[in-house]
Amino acid sequence: MSPNLVGTHAVFAALSTVDAASNPQMTRRQMDNGIQVSGTLPLTSMLLTKVQSGELPCMDIPTVTTYLLDNLQWRVGDFGGSEIPVEDVADLTITVVSAEVEPASAADEFPTWGDFTVLTNVTEGRPGGC
Repeated sequence: MSPNLVGTHAVFAALSTVDAASNPQMTRRQMDNGIQVSGTLPLTSMLLTKVQSGELPCMDIPTVTTYLLDNLQWRVGDFGGSEIPVEDVADLTITVVSAEVEPASAADEFPTWGDFTVLTNVTEGRPGGC
């Protein structure tokens, strides 16, 4: 509900209603499926809002990187709304990337994406960071 919330990403994979105490083999099989899920939460709109309000001076990579180092947070929750410690989520990796994008010039075209730059220092050393 925070005004700074950029977005949420839900995962509906390998969910089990099986009680681990009553059938641990079934739960282990479901967990061993090796399902990998990825998602994207664009930060651009929120960052532009911060530029317009004066909270962020500009959108160049060093300035945005410093801003994200100080302000970017992520959380993991279950379907009941309880927070799960990020360090308890095996293989969770949060990565921030930057790319120049040229908007599509017509409704039936796609935007043109430039090369991606991984901003590793934004998440490095933090739970879930790469």
